[in-house]
Amino acid sequence: MKKLLIFLMAVFAFNSNLFAQGGEMHINREWRDYTGNPVFNPILNPFGLEWTKSIPSATAGLITVGHTQVSGQGENILLTKYDDGGSILWQVNYNVGGTRNEYGIDLKEDATTGYIYVCGTTDNGSTTNYDVVVLVYNSSGTLQYSTTYDVNGLNDIGTAINFDSNGYPIVCASSENSTTMSDFLVLSYDNTLSLLWNTIYDYSSLIDVPVGIEVISGKVLVAGASANSLTDWDYTVVEFDETTGSYLADTRDNISGVGYDQPFAFCKDASGNTYVTGRASTNGINYDVRTMKISPLNTIVWTQTFDGVGLEDIGNTIAVDGNGNVIVGGFTTKSNNKKDLLVLKYNSSGTLQWTQTQTSKDPAADAFVKKLVLNTGGDIYYIAGEKGIGANKQALVGKIKSSGKKSWERSIKGNYDYLPSDIQFGGGGGIGVYTIAIKDSTINVYETAYYTEMERDTARKFYGNGKPWYKKHEFAVQFKASAIDTTKINNKNITYGYLSDFLKSTSFSDFADYLRMDLSDVKAFKIHPNLTSYDTLSLSRTGNTVKLPPFYASLGLIFPSSVNDTLVERQLRNASQFVIAADLNYYLTLNTANDIEYTNGHSGGLDATVTYTNANINVSPAWAIETGNPNIIVGIFDSGINYSHADFNGSGLTSSKVTAGYDYYHDLPYLSSLPVDKYGHGTANAGIIGAIRNNTIGVSGIAGGDASSFPYNTGVSLHDMKNYEGNDSDTLGQNAYVGAGLITMERAMLDGALSSPTANIGQGQHAQNHSWAIANFFTPVDSVIWTLRNVMNTIFENEVVMGFPSGNFENSGFGTGNYSKPGNFKDEYCLNIGGIDGTGLRASYSSGGEYLDFVAPSTYELFQCLKKSGNGTTDSLTWGGPATAGAGLIAGTSYAAPHAVGVAALILSYVNNHPLKPNNIAPEDIEKIMEKTATDINGVAPYGPNYDLPTGHGRINAGGALQQIKIPNYLVKHYNINTTIANTSTTLVGSLESAYFKFNYLQFPQGNAVVNRYKVSYTNSHSLSGAYTIIDAWKRDAVSNLPGIISDPIANNPFDDKYYIPNTTSVTLQSYNNSSALLEGYVYEIMVYDPVAFTYTSSGVWYPFDLNPTNPVKFAYTLHLKDPTVGIEEINSESGVSVYPNPANDKIIIRFDTDKSEKANVRITDVMGKLLFEETMKFDDGSKHREITTANLTNGIYFVTLNMDNGKKITFKQIIAH
Repeated sequence: MKKLLIFLMAVFAFNSNLFAQGGEMHINREWRDYTGNPVFNPILNPFGLEWTKSIPSATAGLITVGHTQVSGQGENILLTKYDDGGSILWQVNYNVGGTRNEYGIDLKEDATTGYIYVCGTTDNGSTTNYDVVVLVYNSSGTLQYSTTYDVNGLNDIGTAINFDSNGYPIVCASSENSTTMSDFLVLSYDNTLSLLWNTIYDYSSLIDVPVGIEVISGKVLVAGASANSLTDWDYTVVEFDETTGSYLADTRDNISGVGYDQPFAFCKDASGNTYVTGRASTNGINYDVRTMKISPLNTIVWTQTFDGVGLEDIGNTIAVDGNGNVIVGGFTTKSNNKKDLLVLKYNSSGTLQWTQTQTSKDPAADAFVKKLVLNTGGDIYYIAGEKGIGANKQALVGKIKSSGKKSWERSIKGNYDYLPSDIQFGGGGGIGVYTIAIKDSTINVYETAYYTEMERDTARKFYGNGKPWYKKHEFAVQFKASAIDTTKINNKNITYGYLSDFLKSTSFSDFADYLRMDLSDVKAFKIHPNLTSYDTLSLSRTGNTVKLPPFYASLGLIFPSSVNDTLVERQLRNASQFVIAADLNYYLTLNTANDIEYTNGHSGGLDATVTYTNANINVSPAWAIETGNPNIIVGIFDSGINYSHADFNGSGLTSSKVTAGYDYYHDLPYLSSLPVDKYGHGTANAGIIGAIRNNTIGVSGIAGGDASSFPYNTGVSLHDMKNYEGNDSDTLGQNAYVGAGLITMERAMLDGALSSPTANIGQGQHAQNHSWAIANFFTPVDSVIWTLRNVMNTIFENEVVMGFPSGNFENSGFGTGNYSKPGNFKDEYCLNIGGIDGTGLRASYSSGGEYLDFVAPSTYELFQCLKKSGNGTTDSLTWGGPATAGAGLIAGTSYAAPHAVGVAALILSYVNNHPLKPNNIAPEDIEKIMEKTATDINGVAPYGPNYDLPTGHGRINAGGALQQIKIPNYLVKHYNINTTIANTSTTLVGSLESAYFKFNYLQFPQGNAVVNRYKVSYTNSHSLSGAYTIIDAWKRDAVSNLPGIISDPIANNPFDDKYYIPNTTSVTLQSYNNSSALLEGYVYEIMVYDPVAFTYTSSGVWYPFDLNPTNPVKFAYTLHLKDPTVGIEEINSESGVSVYPNPANDKIIIRFDTDKSEKANVRITDVMGKLLFEETMKFDDGSKHREITTANLTNGIYFVTLNMDNGKKITFKQIIAH
């Protein structure tokens, strides 16, 4: 019987009905209290700590029940009532007698009388004779009535309590019987605990265990597990007559197979439907979350099963909102046998709406949801458990919006284990959540806390050109320390409140008088919530001690919507008695970097520097729009990555942004071989793409995020796809970095690109950087490496961006015949990038040709790279081993490729994470956007205007590219057509044309082919929303399925792959307008010669398929849309203000091209923020421009900031070059 008792306790244990993400949330822990001493007893009460329940009081505050150890009495039931402020109004213990252990399990409050009804159990000093305990207390905590119930001297354990329609208590319990093991026991009492009736439910003389009780329309419903055989248990809901206790009916969810199906939570909705969740299995091993809805007529409406990856998944808690949506919380087990917390949302019909999972902070540990509750809007609050980074378990409290979007989360943690127990929504004004966790320390205690939240308004004020100007009615105010009441400032658990909470009472009153405003409803939030008045010193990165201004006194203020924002800003700025500085909460348009190799001018490939003014990708304007997102994955197919470099680990980050990989060179798991990067080539390219930006060290990765403020954005994630280590013998006559075979590379490329929703294959990369090339001694017969091209075609179809260098072996003719380079297989397959040097023109080694897309920085003058070991930077690499060791300055198109991939990663990060995106962006979109925004290199032979063979479309322009996809100004919208031949127009357009079989194809040998060519046309209708107009359009072959023209009326060149069968998809977007698009592709009828008839006849073989009406046809195209009614940000120009020349020598000129007078406070700072010049200037009819001498400034990068009289702030980047 001990095993049964432990099982029952395990079942009863589950009987429980900051970072702001997406919204600007502020969370307060208003109060916290420790009470009780619940002893963990592994013999008598293995799950005792879980036995805790709470309810919001009808009058105010919270009522909790649990248990506590009392000297000489064992465990007592512990009942506590808190007020809204967290003070204990009263607390009582209950002991049946002697050293017996009593445990409180459930409670209810009579809203009319304030009486509290408690259900629990007592062990009677034994492990074999538990009895049900029922208690009644008045609103002051005085015991009014008590009773126990014992069926036959064995274990009777109370599990839940509720009220019947008369307001009388009704209890369900598990009742053990020496014959039947356990039954449902239901007890009905009057309000003085006189027993009205009792009843037993025993289905098949086996185990029946109840978990919850509800009362609906004169019926008592009890839910639980009920066995119909020794190895098959069912979810069961039993109906009893409320007046007599007579059995009416039962509803059983019988699943075939073996399984101990157990419901762990039970609830009802306002319509009388009931809901159950828990676990179910067909084999008794791999349990799934099973959720069931039952109608008021006791019929099953629907059941749903959630199975993650075929392992154990359990629902612990369930709730239903006002619309009948069902929320389930629990855990799902991943393929590594670690549990993630799980939240599921079903609609009223049982259709899964969304799934939320989360891994433990310690990925080697488990996470789970213990309990969840809902607010009136259907938002979900949960308490969960996990293991933090370190040795201790911790509880989590958080919120998920009804839409499934994570809102916020906080950890309940410390130097001991914290176990989640209960959560309730309510409190003063119904705006917060109560939580109970158990601090598992030397003396265990209940930690009860109350959290509130504030979500800030997202309303924005836009400037005349459509750019966001400032957050409406929000102000950043740095108060003087003398005005601040530090009580809440120094409490890091408080992040927001009213202004009166943070100012001294006299300061608040005087401040309101000065402003002549009622400030009683002005809200405030901490701008620096981690700073307190005790934080007065800081240590600079060079070791200097810095005295901090009182930043702890900086508050964000939210005024009522009725105020005039610019007037209030002026008043705040003038309140010098109280305020040091004040600004509207402006949007900043300039976003540069403070990484040392950026600020010292060693990143001329990113932005213009004093020395290199015209060889950059113009990245700063791009960073003003996007800096990279960790959910975008970039694979680095190279010599490895120094994953532990500080510029990959970041500022205060706990793990490298190199999140995964594999050593394909050695065929070993990631990091199983050393060195991780023997030559540094891979680390260099990874750093160009993703080194963490704005962390004051190293280099600025193009998609490296922003570590200037918390929470840190580490930018795109990197995968180390190691393929090279070196060939020290140099037997191929190539450089020593030739190290991987084609098969190894093809394997790695596919591994990185694939992503299966049902199988554990592929890494799901969004982009791949391939800074490698195929040896350039191929003959024309080897013009295409087909296995590699097929691999690339599959990657292309998976819509993964691939970046390849154009190569470092071009002659002056820029021929187009070298198809051995993977970047030349098909234009749409990849980004093909050539190199420029410090002059901004093509580097002498950079290959060109018809497949070249654009050029990017490729020489050591324009960038520094991260070192292969340690934390430094370098402009040279060491190649080879003992036999061929040597060092050389970094140069080559290998380093141009990651510049392009980095920009592509920025575009992916922006579009794919934007809430208003019409669709994720495709590689073909990215290529087109980057091509048409590239800066044309013109004026020096052999460069011509627009596209040319040496430089393609020109130098990459990151700022221009990001501007062209900025939502809602622009949309990149997809149209995918899935139809059949029957719905297309087919026309014979070429008879007996010439094609070529590169290899044997079906029954045809390698050699010439004769084909009939049929054009397949389809006109697709589309509509444009709002004021959008089409500015460009292009086809997308990755999701189309027809080839282009692969035949010719005359004999073709057998070495030109565009005439090969089979070939690649290549449809044509023939025409388009605002309402439709015409697309075309081709099918080919392969003809054979009839020597008898001296003519060609059909072979019956077609490519890619014949004209059967049912054959599927796919076309895809993109419309690039612009909304002319939305202002477009003009790069390096704002409000008619200009600063020139740039670079400047001994002076700069500030000019206003407006008709009205202007006034501005002009400040010049260096890259570290040091103020070098400040003056208030007027710009009127007498002088629309002002000169500022710069002769005293050293060569370098500076920022010119204009704080306008109207409150606007404009910043320009300025280069000084004497």
